[in-house]
Amino acid sequence: MQREINYRRRKGPIYAIELQAGRDGSLRGLRAVLKDLRRYGLRCTHVTEILPSPRGARRQETRQTRAPTRERSKTVDMRKYRGEHFVKVADVRDGPIQERIVAVREGKYEKPDLVFLSGNILSLNVTNNEILSRAFGDNSDNWLDREIELYLGEIDYQGKPQEAVKARPLDEKIPF
Repeated sequence: MQREINYRRRKGPIYAIELQAGRDGSLRGLRAVLKDLRRYGLRCTHVTEILPSPRGARRQETRQTRAPTRERSKTVDMRKYRGEHFVKVADVRDGPIQERIVAVREGKYEKPDLVFLSGNILSLNVTNNEILSRAFGDNSDNWLDREIELYLGEIDYQGKPQEAVKARPLDEKIPF
């Protein structure tokens, strides 16, 4: 028996996809695909399993499963689905921001990028690189899990003062 879907009550377009399970018939792959749909702003509202007909049967049997209207799941860290946000002068104009470094990576134009716990990113200019290198050392592994403060400052660019995001360490390197 085919299920009638009330299209008038739904908001937005509806798409139909037909998937075939591998030889093991595992639902793990299907679950993974359905979870990945959320990344693109889509969600599954209906699943129909088409069971193979036994020999001699006249029609295919279907088993329908309806997705719950409100899904209960583990808490998801939504920061990993946001686009990258580079800290700009406008972000620190109202006051300094404190951040914790979780990664250092090579960014564009052969400048290092600091990735913070908040998900924000700061592309280091020469001035900030020198300040943080003096505080934390030249090895980027020593920069991880360190706190810094980002504030509005000025740097000389082509002989003229220009507003910029400046960084200062909140915890200094411990002498050995």
